[in-house]
Amino acid sequence: MFSVFWEDIYFNVLVENGAVVRAFFSKKPAFSTEGGEFREQIEEYFDGKRVEFNIPVRLKVPPFTEKVLAEVSKIPYGRTAAYSEIAKKLNTSPRAVGQAVKRNPVPVIIPCHRVVAKGGLGGYSAFDIKIKERLLKLEKSI
Repeated sequence: MFSVFWEDIYFNVLVENGAVVRAFFSKKPAFSTEGGEFREQIEEYFDGKRVEFNIPVRLKVPPFTEKVLAEVSKIPYGRTAAYSEIAKKLNTSPRAVGQAVKRNPVPVIIPCHRVVAKGGLGGYSAFDIKIKERLLKLEKSI
């Protein structure tokens, strides 16, 4: 478990048995700001020096959500995909994709911020829409 400071917010990571099981943003650190498995990769990402992670993730989500998040994981750094694009690939509705993306327990690592609406950013339940916008600016996709 560790927390990483990024500009004015903390990104907190919960690791169990060598895999990330939960990550979230907060105004205060939820865990130690020292040490932590995978910390270096997270810090490099927020410093703009890393474009992909080599971090094992263990999801505890329903099968449909897992399928959607697997598709979201394929969106490359610096790119975005519309909810409707993912829905078409999975033969489902954009709303269903949005609901599954909302349940992502490991934002940033599974880059749900890269999923956008056709005409704008869409939502972001990991903290607030401003964080999604900052992440996309970090990746220079907006």
